[in-house]
Amino acid sequence: MRLFFLLIFICIFSYAKTINAIALTVNKEAITKYEIQKLMQDRRISKQEAINELINEKLELAEIEKYRIFANEYEIEDEMNKMLSQSGSSISAMKVRLNPSDFQKAKNKFKTQLEKRKLYEALLGGFKVDTSDQGAKNYYENHRDEFMLFTKISADVLTSSNDRELETYRRGGIRSKSIKSQRVVLSPENSDIRLLAFLSRIKENESTSIMQNGDIFVSYRVIAKSNAEYFQFEQIKNEVKNVYANRQRDEYLSDYFDKLRVKAEIKYLR
Repeated sequence: MRLFFLLIFICIFSYAKTINAIALTVNKEAITKYEIQKLMQDRRISKQEAINELINEKLELAEIEKYRIFANEYEIEDEMNKMLSQSGSSISAMKVRLNPSDFQKAKNKFKTQLEKRKLYEALLGGFKVDTSDQGAKNYYENHRDEFMLFTKISADVLTSSNDRELETYRRGGIRSKSIKSQRVVLSPENSDIRLLAFLSRIKENESTSIMQNGDIFVSYRVIAKSNAEYFQFEQIKNEVKNVYANRQRDEYLSDYFDKLRVKAEIKYLR
């Protein structure tokens, strides 16, 4: 009997070592097999996609340290309150809803996101964006579909009090009892034009990211779109300029981290 329990202990210990084994290092910073598997499961993405995201995260954290980016407690709570107030909530309400451990995890996650945002702002500080009318018009002519508005959109409105369960279902997982679904047909007569414009960018049979409305989390799954309308450039010039400017910034940051990745010392161990 003692031998039996010893064998079980050895098996458990070996399994724990396996899932916590280092899969690769990025500039000597470790990424474990467990981290890869967990991200694959949570995000329902491939192994290579998970590895790429974790490598990028290591590079971002290294840049945060390099540029001495830091978010203090006041900044974190102030930004959290601003974000939560948009959905009618607050840090106090969040503390009531979550246990202390989960609240601290949420706060730490927000701290990281805030520091990443400050990093991007610092990196973009010396980047000059083309804000000319001609540049925006050229972008519009080459990306007209980005500015098409569907005035009839059939969608499933997915709601839940549990954002994790909703995220799992949104990515093709099992639907839990907390998730409710309602099929709606949206049009200018019954919906905000900004919502229609937002959903017009979502492909059919795909879902939006999760949004929060008070204590309820919401995601739209687009089923079908019809009655497309195109706006003339002069009608939406300011919107086009915003999209064009954001695309330039995104491409600059993407190129910046691609170059970092080429220079990084990445070693695959398993």
